[in-house]
Amino acid sequence: MKFLLLLLAALFFTACPYPSHLIRVNESLPKNAPVEKETIVAYAQGDCSSGDCPLENKNVHWYALNYDGDTRQIKFYRYGPKSCEPSRLWGDRSRDRYFVDWYKEGVPYRTLMISCDDSTRDLKAVFLSGDESREAPVLRTSDDEFADLVVEVK
Repeated sequence: MKFLLLLLAALFFTACPYPSHLIRVNESLPKNAPVEKETIVAYAQGDCSSGDCPLENKNVHWYALNYDGDTRQIKFYRYGPKSCEPSRLWGDRSRDRYFVDWYKEGVPYRTLMISCDDSTRDLKAVFLSGDESREAPVLRTSDDEFADLVVEVK
């Protein structure tokens, strides 16, 4: 009997996934935009404090691309609570960075990086372009710790 209880407890703990929440990028498209010539890739990069880190999970299965009229929606998951407080994260995923790359006819033309800001301890979305960067607003769907995050892109 003890063995059965131990086995059930082990199965329960191994089956529990890390908590996650959805990050949604809503992109407003111009009327009649030629989106069929574009490709979008989402990927994650683990802690890169050393500055020399390979990309992980490129073309990961956990992102989706949807079109709704004049809006393109890119959805993917961030594992761990939305908090950027290292002590509150399982396995400390606070230094992970998430990227969305836009390609037109195979040439990259825009990159969005979503990561924790060390100074504010909050998620920040930044468009990277050469030497310039431009911040994009990150909205929350609720105050819940596992609430979805939405980045609005114009």
